[in-house]
Amino acid sequence: MIGPDGRETYRVVWPRGAKAVQATDVAPRLEEEIARRFPGVRFVRYDTFGSTHGRDEQRVLAELPGKLRELKVDAVISGMAC
Repeated sequence: MIGPDGRETYRVVWPRGAKAVQATDVAPRLEEEIARRFPGVRFVRYDTFGSTHGRDEQRVLAELPGKLRELKVDAVISGMAC
């Protein structure tokens, strides 16, 4: 498309490439160490919420506050294993 300044421009809808790797379970040592330090802690796994870095991330993030309240979650550990 030609913009108002006469230059050719392109619309970018989603800059992410095709998915190359499937998500895997969190390293067990993380949960083990947290459970050791905080006896009685209850874990709510990531798959309860969905991926905050995937195709449905906008929906997942929009629904997150309600799900955290519903499940009575006090803390969240979120990361990207790059």
